[in-house]
Amino acid sequence: MSKAPQPAPETELPAPPAPAAKKAPAKSTGAPWLVVVLALVFGLLCLAVAGAVLWSERGGDEVVDDGAQVRASALEAARERTVALTSYDHRTLDEDVAAVLTTATGAFEQEYASTVEQLRETFVTSQVVATAEVKAAGLEGEVADTEQGERAVVVVAVDQVIAAAGAEPRTETNRLRMTLVRPQDTWLVEAVERL
Repeated sequence: MSKAPQPAPETELPAPPAPAAKKAPAKSTGAPWLVVVLALVFGLLCLAVAGAVLWSERGGDEVVDDGAQVRASALEAARERTVALTSYDHRTLDEDVAAVLTTATGAFEQEYASTVEQLRETFVTSQVVATAEVKAAGLEGEVADTEQGERAVVVVAVDQVIAAAGAEPRTETNRLRMTLVRPQDTWLVEAVERL
């Protein structure tokens, strides 16, 4: 005789989890964006103060290398004076000579005027036209302060193309040592020597 099936033992189900305790809402300590804005404003103020301190220590926009400006002006003057000295046209000779003499001084002024007068007839008769281009210029030593003002010696490399009636133009490459003085605002040519 077979046994009647026994009912399966009852299994205990686990107890349901306890309901989670509700967290109290966090207390607001103020708007978080306000903290960020204040931090940014503080940072910008620090940068502004640091910039103002540096600006005042350097003297603002008045910080200028006077030596560099003086050297640059001497070089520029030497270039201009060299072009004026080595460029001339028989048709405008008086104006060309006058342009050189306005920035000449001392022995050079007298020497230049005398040389031009000696060559004037040759220039006009031969219909001489000379044009010049400065290739390079450099200071020989530093610009000096003297009782008469500043003094600079500049070496200039210049190409001069000379044309005359009935002749092929020729190019002469010259190196000149030019002594400049600046008693006031303008550099004047005191001496010129061909090297």
